[in-house]
Amino acid sequence: MISKAKFNFIKALHQKKSRQKEGLFLVEGAKMINELLTSDFEIVQMLLTAETVENYSSRNSNVFKNLVIDIIDEDQLSKISSLQNVSAGIAIVKIKQQKLNTLQIADLAKENLILLLDHIQDPGNLGTIIRIADWFGIKNIVCSTDTVDFYNSKTIQSTMGSIFRVEVSYADLEDLLETSPRSIPVFGALLDGKSIYGHPLSKNGFIVLGNESRGINSLLLPYISYKIKIPSFGNAESLNVGIAAGIICSEFKSRYV
Repeated sequence: MISKAKFNFIKALHQKKSRQKEGLFLVEGAKMINELLTSDFEIVQMLLTAETVENYSSRNSNVFKNLVIDIIDEDQLSKISSLQNVSAGIAIVKIKQQKLNTLQIADLAKENLILLLDHIQDPGNLGTIIRIADWFGIKNIVCSTDTVDFYNSKTIQSTMGSIFRVEVSYADLEDLLETSPRSIPVFGALLDGKSIYGHPLSKNGFIVLGNESRGINSLLLPYISYKIKIPSFGNAESLNVGIAAGIICSEFKSRYV
């Protein structure tokens, strides 16, 4: 059993303001904890069921070496978690300091593809895009400062572990594009763009994806070198931004395999 104070502290970390204040976030469930244990994120504390501790320890006696672990029963775990069906436990993890500034991001874009996410509001969409980036070997995502919090519980779960392999930064995208060399191609997903199929693409540069309902901020449009779109062959009104990200990344990567 954990104390009421610790219970309330962990519950508070489901809120962005508490995560920012404490510099901590939560990782929940067996799969995500498995991914966490193989990452370079700093674990502050783990709250695990007795069965989970026994199962992990039987497979690897050193898995919890130097970690602070509290035993939590399943009833408390269900009340403290954001998940409907949580298993294993919850880890309290330190938020990483952002590694990259705009100049370093631009340098990376000279050789690599980088996704720029403008005002993405749905945490599930952000998590899906991070997972897609991981699938296609895209190591960096840069979010506008008004994009949903990377450490939101729904975002983390939607990544299915890719949060631990993709570097996510936040920046003023207008400033980033303004200060980046003009030689770096900038592709923007826009309704008035040309079909991505057959369009000249690049193995490096920025791919800009806009807000779910409003698209890309007009302030970013002057920096876009190539307007692209996924053409419709049916009657659907639009595509979810996560689905669009998957199609676009697949098309880019298919040209350079």
